[in-house]
Amino acid sequence: RGSVHSIPLRNVLYIDVGKKTTALIKDSTVEGTLCFSLLTASGSLDLQSNSKLERDALVSCLSFVLDEMNGGRDWRALYEPSLIMSDHTGGTKTTTDHASSVLRMPGGEADF
Repeated sequence: RGSVHSIPLRNVLYIDVGKKTTALIKDSTVEGTLCFSLLTASGSLDLQSNSKLERDALVSCLSFVLDEMNGGRDWRALYEPSLIMSDHTGGTKTTTDHASSVLRMPGGEADF
């Protein structure tokens, strides 16, 4: 188990689904269908679920919370496009090279 990370939800700018951050792209042991990332202005927290269904449920719930926190504004449109660039595989990654860590969720639990 990795170290515990804390990110206030108000700091989450966007949720990336799949292997899109530099740390996840480099980690060949992580399956893309199981992971997602919480992106903030200072970096990202990469998370890995136990199943695709669990990942989709977590992303859906977190998206709902972000929708509510943004007062009906589309937070997906608030994401700064200049923070993203295409990689050579046709995917995207953040241009900031902050250290991010993969947090695997044993038993379906996550501390963040």
